[in-house]
Amino acid sequence: MTRLVKKASNPWIKVTKHFEDRVSPEYVKPTHCTAEIRGIIQLSAIDSFPGLNGESRQWHEHNGQKYFGNFSEDDWNIFVADIKRNGIKEAITVNVAMDGKITIYEGNHRIAAAKQLGLIEVPVRICYMGNSQDIVHNFDM
Repeated sequence: MTRLVKKASNPWIKVTKHFEDRVSPEYVKPTHCTAEIRGIIQLSAIDSFPGLNGESRQWHEHNGQKYFGNFSEDDWNIFVADIKRNGIKEAITVNVAMDGKITIYEGNHRIAAAKQLGLIEVPVRICYMGNSQDIVHNFDM
């Protein structure tokens, strides 16, 4: 079942799956995914979040060749064409840390390709880390 949730500061999220795994405070670690939302989200709601490891979503040159991330220009064009033809196959993973910081854990290239193609919505997996769902309310649960 799909349900729509909205907070005043966030666009619509079409939730298709939700789970919580409450961990006792004495055992919780910042690396535990203790709640997860899977669904479809407006690209504009997540495209400004940084990559977990500081990944950059822009072209750069190396040895006279153009690259987007680790994709050569030819490989990038193949990747984008595949998404255009088949859609995004794997959800973009967004982590919400205990301090409220939001990062893209997996999917920086998919975000950039979706923007290039003018997609409005993308599949998403929002993972609340270390019981952050109890203290951080960036996305409704």
